[in-house]
Amino acid sequence: MKLQIATSRIAWVTRREIMEGEVLPSNHAWGTDHLFAQGAQRVPTRRLAALDRVGEHLRLGPNITEQIWLFLHLDRYDFIIAKDTDLVCILCGLLSLTGRRKPIYAFLHFPLRHSLKDAWLESGCSTLLALSAKIQQLSLVEHPRAAAQLTTLPWGVDVPFYDRLRMEAGGPPPPENGRLKILLNGITGRSFSAFVEALAGDMEVEVRVLTDSAEFMAEIQEIPNFSSIRRSQGEPVPYRDLVDHLVECDVVALPLNLPRATDAELIANRATLWGITALLEAAAVGRPVLMTRNPLIDLDLEAEQCGRFVETADATGWRESVQWCLANRAALPEMGARARRHVLAHRSMQDFQNRLQQIVESRLDGS
Repeated sequence: MKLQIATSRIAWVTRREIMEGEVLPSNHAWGTDHLFAQGAQRVPTRRLAALDRVGEHLRLGPNITEQIWLFLHLDRYDFIIAKDTDLVCILCGLLSLTGRRKPIYAFLHFPLRHSLKDAWLESGCSTLLALSAKIQQLSLVEHPRAAAQLTTLPWGVDVPFYDRLRMEAGGPPPPENGRLKILLNGITGRSFSAFVEALAGDMEVEVRVLTDSAEFMAEIQEIPNFSSIRRSQGEPVPYRDLVDHLVECDVVALPLNLPRATDAELIANRATLWGITALLEAAAVGRPVLMTRNPLIDLDLEAEQCGRFVETADATGWRESVQWCLANRAALPEMGARARRHVLAHRSMQDFQNRLQQIVESRLDGS
């Protein structure tokens, strides 16, 4: 008899728990919040900070205590969902070594490669949820026997959440001047040097930055008409403020540290989906995007006519893209509208959640 979602006991393994009172979109919870809203039970697990630090130092994941605890208490759960595979690789290895079974669904952010940790995942993880078709394709190159476990679940975005915050704010203030407003959003996998070089000199732009990295800030401060919108003490900007800044900008820029690579290099270097969250957030509020191409992201900005790609470390390319935006400023709103229509049609969190539930229900057999 198959398990029912609404009566299941789910272990949700993440890098941090959502704090009480936090206002977050469903994509922050990886689409799992609707499972619990239906009545599924979130079973708490345990962590020991000192042991977890040892495990992280040994590159065995940041939650070795939790994985061992889960292994010793498998009977308390019907199935396990993990935000990423690093959070369950040891658990998968223990299950493989002992011949035990438990349904585990883990989101896969990068292609599998030849490694002990990925071998554990192949042998012990029942379902690997590749967040793009390219990740699934490349994973099969070195792990062809994982074909039955791999399925593609393209990452989505909670558009109604961003719409709700926009309505509550009552709309952004009118622009203060005629400069093109560019928002740099995010820090992971970023490289700003070429972007900074591109904006040297007198260009009619204003750049706002969402990062508290001292290294990056030293570079970015060279940009004329620059401002930082991080709060003090490195605290992240609340989503309410983030949405305001997204709405107030004309275009979002995402310069990534991603040199051109062959498929073999993407696998060997454990390439990941850098830029995907900021890209989808921009699209959710209808803003076009300039970014370094990430071959793992299944969204072609130029084919969809909602943005432009720039090669890694290409200062000339960044300058030309910004100049194009200045010369075609009237076209930017429609580009942003196309981005929004694309995510509503192909990347909605509702579709992501429905697909996740279908996968879980189709594979749960109580074994």
